[in-house]
Amino acid sequence: MSADDALLHCAQELRQQDPDRYLVCTLLPPAGRRVALALFALDLELARIRDAVSESMLGEMRLQFWRDTLTGVAGGEVRAHPVAQALAAAMPKDIPLAGLLGLVDARARDLDETPMTDLAELSAYASATAGAINVVLLSMLGINDPDVAAAARAAGTGWALVGLMRALPRHFARRRLSIPEEILNRHNVDRDATVAAHFTPELGRAINDVVVEAERYLSTARQTPLPKAARPVFAIVLLAVRDAQALKRANGNPFGLKPPGPLSRQLTVALSVLTGRIRG
Repeated sequence: MSADDALLHCAQELRQQDPDRYLVCTLLPPAGRRVALALFALDLELARIRDAVSESMLGEMRLQFWRDTLTGVAGGEVRAHPVAQALAAAMPKDIPLAGLLGLVDARARDLDETPMTDLAELSAYASATAGAINVVLLSMLGINDPDVAAAARAAGTGWALVGLMRALPRHFARRRLSIPEEILNRHNVDRDATVAAHFTPELGRAINDVVVEAERYLSTARQTPLPKAARPVFAIVLLAVRDAQALKRANGNPFGLKPPGPLSRQLTVALSVLTGRIRG
């Protein structure tokens, strides 16, 4: 597969499965766009592992495949996988291997079926996945300001937390709980009713606790002055803020939630980049 075909594959996958971050890619200049497409497609591949395997050992094998693949890309050996080929084509020879391997390691938590212990653990997971990939992307764009990097991590963390709450109906269908155990206990959430997709006020309060934590991270990201080149990476912030507000208006009920349509989301991120406004 040619480099262009590999990048096209990444773009198509993101457009269908991760439209928010696909929008981020479209707002970057060509070189940065290629890097973002490859990075986000890698994260999508890692996120899919949990649903693609029937037992954790198989998932571990797939994670090891990506550790070996990324190490190979760093050494000039590229496997016949479109995402690996896109990474090799888009990134400089000195790829941030440690950061990419950290993304793989963070996804090992997906293979553990037990809920997160508390909000701190869930936030750390969001930071190590969506937050970390924002930091890697910034470094690949040549933006190394530590304050901007910290804000990018906060932006990804908040976006991921809101996304997890929006995706709860899909998780419940697989009998998975993405809400920390401590919050479930504090609000006396009925686990059986929850995984059976029965919304209760207790569940709504638990979800709102996570949303409030997400808003804290998003607020941190919104208060940081940004160089113009970094703006596209932060375009997801306003989308996450709007989704968080929609969940709160619905009293934490993710079922039947109707976030803004694709055109509205496109306009939101485009205006964010053009004006530099992510403060709402």
